Amino acid sequence: MRKFILKALIKQETKWAVFMLCLLLFGMFYALTGHLSGELGITIEMTSLERAIPLMPWTIWIYSGLYPVYLLWCFYHFQDMGELNKTLYGFFILTLISGCCFIFYPLISPRVLYPVLDTSSLNGRFLLFIRSTDTVGNCFPSLHVGFCTLFALTFYRTNIYKFIIAMIVATLISVSTLTIKQHYLVDVIGGAMLASLIYFVMDRWTRVVVPPSQK
Repeated sequence: MRKFILKALIKQETKWAVFMLCLLLFGMFYALTGHLSGELGITIEMTSLERAIPLMPWTIWIYSGLYPVYLLWCFYHFQDMGELNKTLYGFFILTLISGCCFIFYPLISPRVLYPVLDTSSLNGRFLLFIRSTDTVGNCFPSLHVGFCTLFALTFYRTNIYKFIIAMIVATLISVSTLTIKQHYLVDVIGGAMLASLIYFVMDRWTRVVVPPSQK
């Protein structure tokens, strides 16, 4: 099967610098789309399953605490430069497609229906802080779920044990988007499916040329 040849964008000694640059560019892009989708966004009716899930303030530590630790853990353990470069390409594609969805299908979070009642606890204060910094927009698809899924799948061909660990953590983070009422179920499904599709396409139809000196 003919594969599209991609140029390596990252190597072992520069991966952390590239990682920080990606975070900076992503933060700027996310803030822009968040402002637009927050202004133009609509809400949708929640499913019976979503309504049955209560607000669990303590899970904000999974959503906003475990999430960055997980991404750093994954990035630290990405040793195969071919897979890492494919993941980087996938990161850009996932961000771009999601950004278009945020603008042209701007859903906003249902969290307004779930006020934080216990504002004196550490969990409640942290949830309020995150809500004050994280926009109600940028809902569909969930990038929390998308990035977690994409990063987990990167281990699929290289280390099955790390893949299992990553999938378990990714699942916990995905569920936390519902328990803090930051996302709808369709956002979670959309994020996981989009990331899986991108991984499948990159894995099946692309090959990254990594010079021996960069492996």
